[in-house]
Amino acid sequence: GGPPPTPTTEPAVRRRERRADRRSIGVRAERELVRLLLAYRRYVEATAERVGADAFTDPIYREIFTELSMDPDRAVDELAATFEDDAVVVLQELLDEPVSFDRIEEAIDANINALLARDIAARMSEIDRLAPLASDAEKDELNREKSRLAGELRALGRPRWKAFNSHKS
Repeated sequence: GGPPPTPTTEPAVRRRERRADRRSIGVRAERELVRLLLAYRRYVEATAERVGADAFTDPIYREIFTELSMDPDRAVDELAATFEDDAVVVLQELLDEPVSFDRIEEAIDANINALLARDIAARMSEIDRLAPLASDAEKDELNREKSRLAGELRALGRPRWKAFNSHKS
């Protein structure tokens, strides 16, 4: 039904699709982490030591994180000058949202852990797919890896900050 998409409507559709993708659970931690780091630059270096740009699946959040990691003190306009229009729009959206955390370390830590946990969970799913086809020796190795990964996931669930308290009054 209806006329074929014209060049003027197609980019808007693609933009909407990209925006919808940015709301997925997996990408929310990427978005929130970049948003927090834009507001609290002093945490960029420590974050980059724990998680690399390759942990970001969304290319725009990866690009912003990469640029921020190279020079955490760079002014926003200098940062924006390195980006394509799509990334500039996202950067502006992130900067327009108010950021007020009294426990910024915990918020950053939780988002880093969400990124790390996503990768671990993906590898565990991959092991589940590989196991039925594996030899007994390979199954043993896969099971050992899965146990190690399960331990890493449990460790990520533990707060790194002693003052952490998930119950807000």
